Amino acid sequence: LLPSSEVYKIITNKGCLVDSKTSRSRFERQNVNDLMLSLQAFRFALGQEVYIHCSIMAWDPNSLDETKKACHYVAEHGWELL
Repeated sequence: LLPSSEVYKIITNKGCLVDSKTSRSRFERQNVNDLMLSLQAFRFALGQEVYIHCSIMAWDPNSLDETKKACHYVAEHGWELL
């Protein structure tokens, strides 16, 4: 990360899709064991290149707890845990 770089966090708080509060980004359940992340296309006003850095982790569905979650924000409803 360059000193002059800005960071826009898409997912924080151990799995909450904070980008969904200001966009149509969301998690979508594909089936019992699979989730899909849908990000709304975006453009930064800086006019510079944008890099997305991802770290992907997967867990056994039988060992999930509050530290391993996927949630997104639904307008007029609040946070929805998947």
